Amino acid sequence: MRTALTISLLCLLFSACKQTEQQADTSRAGELYRDLCATYRAYTDSMAHATDTTGTAERLEQGLDDALLRVYKRFPPDYDQYLSPSQNDTLWQLTERYMKQRALRLGGKRQHADTIPADTMRLHE
Repeated sequence: MRTALTISLLCLLFSACKQTEQQADTSRAGELYRDLCATYRAYTDSMAHATDTTGTAERLEQGLDDALLRVYKRFPPDYDQYLSPSQNDTLWQLTERYMKQRALRLGGKRQHADTIPADTMRLHE
């Protein structure tokens, strides 16, 4: 009886610690979300108001890559898994908005797909 009581108390303590960790993860995920949103919005606005099309757009694209890398370096790996589905949807919409603005600035410059639209195994037969 004493052993069962001890085990149940230990389980209760571990679960309480786990909930505290999850709450901390969720609050830090909110910080990650706010930083990512601010970064995407800033670079989308910069892209929309850029005067020189190709040169500035390419510098802004590199700047966005660097800024996102700085944001993600402040958090543990795979920390974005704690984002809620609605936060992920918002980030996706911000990314799409940036990509559309970039496509407008780059004009006729074609972005090549990184996949082949055919079965690659059949190409070698």
